Amino acid sequence: MPGATWRCGECDTYNGAEADSCDICAARRPQEPSPEPFEPEPVWIAPVAARPEAREFEPGPSPAWICELCGTHNARDGGDCVRCGAPEDLRFAPDDLFAPEPTPPAPRPTYAPRRERAPWRGRLVALFLIAGLVTGGAVSLGLFDGGDGSGEGGEPTLGASATPSGPCPDAVARRLWAPWPESAQLVASYRVVSGSVVLCRDADGALWYVETPDGGEPGEPLAATETGFGFVAEDPPTTRYEIRDDTLVIIEAGETIGEVPLTTETPAE
Repeated sequence: MPGATWRCGECDTYNGAEADSCDICAARRPQEPSPEPFEPEPVWIAPVAARPEAREFEPGPSPAWICELCGTHNARDGGDCVRCGAPEDLRFAPDDLFAPEPTPPAPRPTYAPRRERAPWRGRLVALFLIAGLVTGGAVSLGLFDGGDGSGEGGEPTLGASATPSGPCPDAVARRLWAPWPESAQLVASYRVVSGSVVLCRDADGALWYVETPDGGEPGEPLAATETGFGFVAEDPPTTRYEIRDDTLVIIEAGETIGEVPLTTETPAE
């Protein structure tokens, strides 16, 4: 940006800032006075006080103590630990303070999940108990004989030894836990007071015990084993069924609660 114009002292003419002489009278441009040097005003600075010498810190007594046994913070004047009763110095702890913890009880036994229990099975057992006369833990039923151990015409009833064979009934085979239920074979079939009991062996050789109520669907298959006296089926956790010759023995928690007579039959396909 160009400087300000200057005025000629001889003819009062204003000339451009870049001109060194007057355009009218040729008078030389007067020299401008030098600016006065700038001197800043002094600033007052407060004096810095000398820092005091650092003193060594001497901690006082702690307001609390930590129990070495359970880690609880306790007041200094509180005496023993408020949580476990241990003293601050474990050397003075009583002997019974370190007694071993009692052995926890053994966990309850668990059982593998299984299919829903057939609702009629408990009623069937109850019917066994109500239908007969309980004598020494046995239920005697007169539904299959004439009261003297004989069937129609005075002939003895068939026992468990006379069992049919052939394919397992379709309704029962479909309930078995086997990959090819149609290959299951019938091992034994019995008639009871309000239904039937069938034992079938699947293609893998496993033996199954299945109860079927009259007019109903087969119940849950129970794993069974063949014994010297007949068959045994377990219904965890406490129920056990034993087929002894011509009698179905029902055991609950190790106690016999019923004995039901059996007759062999040829089941419907």
